[in-house]
Amino acid sequence: MRAIWRVLAGHRDLRLVLSAGLISMTGDWILRVGLVYRVYALTGSTVASALTMASSFLPQVLLGAVAGVFADRWDRRRTMIIADLLLAAGLLPLLLVRGAGQVWIVFAVLLFESVVQQFFSPAEQALLPRLVPDDQLITANAVSSQAQNLARLAGSGLGGVIAAAGGIATVALADAASFVISAALVAHAATPGRAEAGPCASASLKHRVAVLRGDLADGLRWSARHRLVRALMIFILVTSIGEGIM
Repeated sequence: MRAIWRVLAGHRDLRLVLSAGLISMTGDWILRVGLVYRVYALTGSTVASALTMASSFLPQVLLGAVAGVFADRWDRRRTMIIADLLLAAGLLPLLLVRGAGQVWIVFAVLLFESVVQQFFSPAEQALLPRLVPDDQLITANAVSSQAQNLARLAGSGLGGVIAAAGGIATVALADAASFVISAALVAHAATPGRAEAGPCASASLKHRVAVLRGDLADGLRWSARHRLVRALMIFILVTSIGEGIM
């Protein structure tokens, strides 16, 4: 614990970025759990509730690796700020939901939110090595992981309470507020987030797309070839399926 507090106390930007991630992810879980609850209350359908959760997680499966490739090249701070603002704005259609016939709006909003979120998290992780010295990076990563768990715990509980007390509109407004606060915290960090210019920085769009596609393929091949990485991926897959069922 002393090592954790020492790292946090000594690095202002680390505190800002981790706080931003904690607040933003708490908002994510407020939205997910709150909307699952309200969709079931509106429709009485467990299938509709399952589709609500699936809408939230499907882009993670389809776009997670692709978003990581882009996050390696974009300005990390700017990516986090823009993602937060887009996440806040994307919640506005939820204010139109009044009954079961408009549940499709919930699905569409969750798909959009999850797509944008895929760019926030990799950018946050890519920014961490710039916030602390190399010998403190493991501690910083551990704190980041704990923040994610805390966000899931707090956001899930708050999502149910807010949804029960105020409905979908209140859930949307609470989540939007979390994203605006997160963006403000990241904006106050002084550490530059710009990625180093790569070999395709001044190349044509076609060449850039080819390089990005090649980097994605290289990453997937590297993951498939290394036994430890494959084992970790399988472990995460199995445990996540079990967690999803629960």
